Order: sequence, then C-alpha cells, then structure tokens
Amino acid sequence: TVHPVRRTPVLATVVVAGVIVVLAAFFPRVQLARATSLVTLTVFTLVDLSLFALVVRHRDVVGHWRWLGLLGAAMAAALGVWELTNW
Repeated sequence: TVHPVRRTPVLATVVVAGVIVVLAAFFPRVQLARATSLVTLTVFTLVDLSLFALVVRHRDVVGHWRWLGLLGAAMAAALGVWELTNW
C-alpha cells in the first residue's frame, strides 16, 4: 500500500527497516558497513556500464562524453576490488 500523504510504499519501508534491525542486532556493524560499501560500489559499476551501453547505442545524443560511463565503471570496480582485498 502507498501512504496517502507521503506517497511512499509503506509495506516495503517496514520490511526493509525490519531487515536492517535484524542485521544490526546479529552482525558486527563494521562488517555491515563494509558489505554496504561493496554493494554500493557494485551498483555504481552496473549503472555506469549501463550508461556506457546507452551512449554506444545513441552516440548522437551524448557526443564526446561517451567514455565517462566506462571510466566511472572502471573506477568503481577498482575500488570494489580494493575493498575486497583489504577486507
């Protein structure tokens, strides 16, 4: 259901908050922070690769910025690998 005033998904918010509370109760917070960082870097990598794929398909729209998505993906992936090796 959607909150009538705030227009936010109520059930999804409650479920996510419950999962976070359970994780915070049973796992060390440092490991949760590192896992969150790794997941965030993975999402950034996928979004940047998607940006590069869109630019390759539609070169006339973006022009000379076509390598920005690939550069961002490489940087996020490198940070993710660094995070994994220093875990």
